[in-house]
Amino acid sequence: MLMTNPNFVIICGSRTGSNMLGSAIGSHSQINWLAEVMIFRKITNSNCSTPEEYLDTYFQGSGTGVKIAYRNLDYFEDFDQYFHRNNLRVVHLVRCPLQVATSYLLASYHNAWKNQSYTDHIELSVQDVLYLAKLYKLRCDHVSYKLPNCLVVHYEELIVDFAKYTKSIFEYLGYPYEEVHPFTLQQSNDKSLFITNWNEIEVAYQETCV
Repeated sequence: MLMTNPNFVIICGSRTGSNMLGSAIGSHSQINWLAEVMIFRKITNSNCSTPEEYLDTYFQGSGTGVKIAYRNLDYFEDFDQYFHRNNLRVVHLVRCPLQVATSYLLASYHNAWKNQSYTDHIELSVQDVLYLAKLYKLRCDHVSYKLPNCLVVHYEELIVDFAKYTKSIFEYLGYPYEEVHPFTLQQSNDKSLFITNWNEIEVAYQETCV
């Protein structure tokens, strides 16, 4: 019987280290990594009328992996059914909501989405941080509810022992282990280096129990 390499997706929110993980996993010799699928933009410039039809063009062969951000899941009628029907293995990359929210606002302010060397301290709106953290948590929980059998990878654990967790990912995906390394910068979790009112934000976040 001819064995084929499984197709898979990495689902994530913004500012969760997905480019770091995706580029590393995609460097595996048996994986064809196609990076992020921008579903709405691609559909409007193709002959496909649905996100399902468009993704089918990616998964015509085997051994293909793509990244799908939360915002692109909104275009599916039932993304969980599509993944199940096509035997796609799903890695759900998650991160602390507070870290996601502050990282997003910092990157937006500096217009620097890949550079972590911010040159000045800024004060962030506590209300904005809490709103974004809650929004991220809701989306994260929704994906977890719809895809209970996916592999959940926590960013905070991944960066502590990258080899251990990439080994687990390859095992889940059905690929032989190969040593891989991150090609992009890890995002700093110490936001006090960049945010003047970090302590205030942290206390407010803990009180809300997002």
